[in-house]
Order: sequence, then structure tokens, then C-alpha cells
Amino acid sequence: MILPFMDQAPLYNLIGTQTGSFAYHWLDANHTGTGSISTAIPAAKTILPAFMCPSDPMEGINTDMNSFGKSNYLASSGTSATVRDGVMFSSSRTRMSSITDGSSNTLFVSERTTQNDGSTSTNCGGSPCAWSGGLWIGPRLSGSTVGWFPGASTLDVENSGGGSITYLIGGSSATWGSAWIASSSHEGGIHVTLGDGSVRFLSENIDRLTYRALVTPNKGEVLGEF
Repeated sequence: MILPFMDQAPLYNLIGTQTGSFAYHWLDANHTGTGSISTAIPAAKTILPAFMCPSDPMEGINTDMNSFGKSNYLASSGTSATVRDGVMFSSSRTRMSSITDGSSNTLFVSERTTQNDGSTSTNCGGSPCAWSGGLWIGPRLSGSTVGWFPGASTLDVENSGGGSITYLIGGSSATWGSAWIASSSHEGGIHVTLGDGSVRFLSENIDRLTYRALVTPNKGEVLGEF
């Protein structure tokens, strides 16, 4: 929805007119490009430099996801890959009025690196996971099993192994938690955008409960300094 404000109105229109809905469940990772949605594939493959972190050494396309254009900046959908208690997730209807914790205390967007930690990209239940993620569009849907939610956007603070925020993707490469946590390719932590539009740098040593409270918009937690 922000594309028109980035001088990308033609791309915005291409996505909307070719899919018929911005809520369309985008292509499966192995989609071959058939059917009416195939006309929007060029839009999905568009590389937008504004969505790429300069510190991420990986290229601008996602070779594990049909060569779609990637993004290092993903929306926050909740505290785990299965709990939608964040701001933006599939079929979310979150309004500013429902962010009772305050927009300056609620995380909207986080960094995630697409750099590999040395593991293969298919360790998460046989499906490509975090290092093949970082899409600006293009979830993977396989029957009733959701490998990527629309927007590819979960911050997992409960199952991250080595900490929720890491230099690279933390935890075991064979767990789903590691496929969803925020990460970056620069030292010390990650950049996030809060609901009031401000950008903050969160230390990799941030308290886990503080980080969890930032992810949720209406749990009533009292935050200190972070």
C-alpha cells in the first residue's frame, strides 16, 4: 500500500489489476506461472532498492522463491509463527484505535537478513525457511499447511534458541522459530519501525519480555527504556 508514495504507482496498479485483489494469496514457492495470476509475476520479481538493507550481502532476488524480489524489512505479525498477536498478519483488521499500548510502544516493521548461516534452505520441515525468505510479496501456501503467511512476516520471540535478535538468524536451523525471528547482517542488533513512524535500533541483548511487549499492540505491558 505504500508503493504509490514511493513513486511506484505503476507497480502498485499492476499488482492490483492483475490479481483482482491486494489480499490475493500469492504464489506457491514452486508455482510455474500459469493462470491469470501469472501476468503479475513480473511485479513480484521487481527489485526495489529501498526495501534492501545495504549490509545484506545477498542479491536482490530470492532464488528459492521463483526469483521474486526480496525485502529486508518485514511486518510484525506476532510473537511466534503460529500466534497472530502482532499488528499485521493474514486477514488482520488492526486499527490504530486498537493499539492501546501506544503506537510508540508497538513494533510495526523489523529487519531480517537473507544471508545464509551455512545451513541448507530446506531444513524447516522440508520447506525453504528464513534464508529463502525476505519477500516483499509471495507467501507459500501448500494445502492447509502454511509455510509463509501473506507478507512473510513473523517475529518469533519464544523459539529462537540463541536469542530473538541475532547477528545472523539464531537458533537451530531445523526449527521454525529460527525461520521467523528478526535478524540483520550488521553487528549489535536490528533496526525497527514503530507505529508512530520512528525508527529505532534494538540491541541484540534486549530483554526478551521487553521485546515481546513491543511486538504486541494491546497487552497492557508497561515498557521501560529499550
